[in-house]
Amino acid sequence: MTDIKRDKKMKKYNIIAVLFLAQFSINLFAKTIVGQSNRIPWGGFWWSTEYAQLAMGWDDEETGRKQWNKKEIKEFNSCLSVKNTTKKCKAMIDELLSNNGRTLSPLMKFDLYTRQLQIKWPTLDNFDPEDSLQTNAAIEELKLKPNDDDAGFAGKCMGWAMSTMFYDEPIWTKEIEGIVFTPGDIKAILATLYTGALFFTDKGAIGTECKGDCNRKAKNDVTPIQLLQGLDLTINQGLMLEADMEPTQGVWNHPIFKYEIDWEFASATKQSIIGSIKLYYANDDKVDMEDVFSVTKTGNKRSLETRINGNYDIISRNLSFTANVEKNWNEDIFSKDIKKSEWIGDSKEHHPDTLVTNLDKDWLELIYEFEGEPIEETQFNFEILKTRAGLNPLVLELLESYYPEKLK
Repeated sequence: MTDIKRDKKMKKYNIIAVLFLAQFSINLFAKTIVGQSNRIPWGGFWWSTEYAQLAMGWDDEETGRKQWNKKEIKEFNSCLSVKNTTKKCKAMIDELLSNNGRTLSPLMKFDLYTRQLQIKWPTLDNFDPEDSLQTNAAIEELKLKPNDDDAGFAGKCMGWAMSTMFYDEPIWTKEIEGIVFTPGDIKAILATLYTGALFFTDKGAIGTECKGDCNRKAKNDVTPIQLLQGLDLTINQGLMLEADMEPTQGVWNHPIFKYEIDWEFASATKQSIIGSIKLYYANDDKVDMEDVFSVTKTGNKRSLETRINGNYDIISRNLSFTANVEKNWNEDIFSKDIKKSEWIGDSKEHHPDTLVTNLDKDWLELIYEFEGEPIEETQFNFEILKTRAGLNPLVLELLESYYPEKLK
């Protein structure tokens, strides 16, 4: 071997050694932090406004459900009053109940359920019509019309995401007041109910929603610092973090319940860091209306590890970032000593758009301030919260009947 060849070979080895030592020194000081909420969310459907499955249902041979058209729903709605004793309406209701309402959509089942309650509680029959507890949730839901720009994503993903934070996944079919409610029915009703929570998240909101041709600020936030703040306020306190996961016009809300953060110093001065944030959250994409994930078809509990790794309802996303830190930073990734941050690589286009860290605890009472407003403006179906003085909203009566106390 000539001296020239030997020098070139040694130079190559020296470069490899330097790279190896550099990587070793960086990894030596790398930090990993993991956090997880007390509750685990569950995958659910996002209930498209355009296709109105909540009101119109869908064809499903296994559950006996069928898809209804608007004319049929209108006829059904006209027969709901217990005072309507026409032969036609009596025949319709009797036929539906003979099959435990299996063919109905989720909100049609809810309407039939409130009718059954008025028969169960006879004194309710004598109330003034304006004070009646009879709901018309299915027909009201049909009034919702998405804007042309929003048609592809308008629905109840926010309601689904928020409901997973308060209720375990519906996993069984149960007959209540003579009506069969499937997991899909309860998931639909929960999503409808918790869509109302949208009014009461401003105090806990982080980030600027990206709408239409969103400005630079709206597209650039949530920043890494803001995401860390959101994780600290929620998951580090045992709670979930709700997030619109796309910084674009579309709104795709998901419940985040776990994070894994890796970071390391990016300079010898230890005043900058580079890192990644891996978020785990429940999914509503490619999820069918009746899908159940937390248990198997035989009723056995499905482990979280299986749900994450087995292509079920839990998915994850890796986000990369850089940040500047104060001199003598205490290496607490959630401290206020991180002063500037930015997303890098693909994360510039795939970071969360907005975050919701909390929900007003009295929202179910405060929401009645909006009652009477057109559903087209509120995008909330107030029929789901029908009640009278001294009674819980009927939807809560239904949920209490469905869920064993220990599972709420």
